[in-house]
Amino acid sequence: PVLLCCMGFGKILSFLLQSAQNSRYSALNHSVMIQKHFVTICLALAMGFLGIAVALYPGGSQASSTSVGYSLVDNYLCSLFGDRGINGAENKGQLWAFVGMFFLCVGFGAFFYRVAAKIPHQGGSMIIRYGGMASFFFAFGAIGRYHDIAITIACVFGMLAMFYLFVFVLKSRLRLLKINAIICLFFLYLNAFLYYASLWLVALPIAQKISYVFLITWVLGLEYVATKEDFVPPKKAKN
Repeated sequence: PVLLCCMGFGKILSFLLQSAQNSRYSALNHSVMIQKHFVTICLALAMGFLGIAVALYPGGSQASSTSVGYSLVDNYLCSLFGDRGINGAENKGQLWAFVGMFFLCVGFGAFFYRVAAKIPHQGGSMIIRYGGMASFFFAFGAIGRYHDIAITIACVFGMLAMFYLFVFVLKSRLRLLKINAIICLFFLYLNAFLYYASLWLVALPIAQKISYVFLITWVLGLEYVATKEDFVPPKKAKN
């Protein structure tokens, strides 16, 4: 009986140890998967929360203060951050918009941190990493009362980081991402021009949405397609 009890205890202990090991491996795999897709997860959560905020936005836009609901053509992203819509009704989607903006900034900030590791030039890599991260740190300030100041600081850091990354992408082997980069940079600078020059503001909301579409596409392309080797300049042939 003692021998049987010992054997039974041994099997139970072996089972528990194996289960703990499998759980540890499972947790490790989940951690690796989350780390690998962290940027995508953040951006997906941002789109989900912002989508809820859009659905709950009461109404009012630059085209009509009495309109109902959110207009992709006439409302800015920052329209979602007020406690009331432009039409004066309570904005029940404000908190969802805050959470969505948080994940959007974290996702883009994480992207600049990671993509900088693929750039072979140390100085350029640091500008891309810290300029991009600073840009979206200040961009989160757009949800508050200092919206204009936060956006201006974010634009300075963001355009610097984006320009450096744009140059390295143009020098890379990534042909499709070069085209995306040109379109993306064009819309980002167009947004800044329209905003600060106060020209054709009627077109700014839709330009803002288009720039986000191309930016997210570009970010995911660089995240999953680009490798460190793509940015290494080709060796010159010896004469």
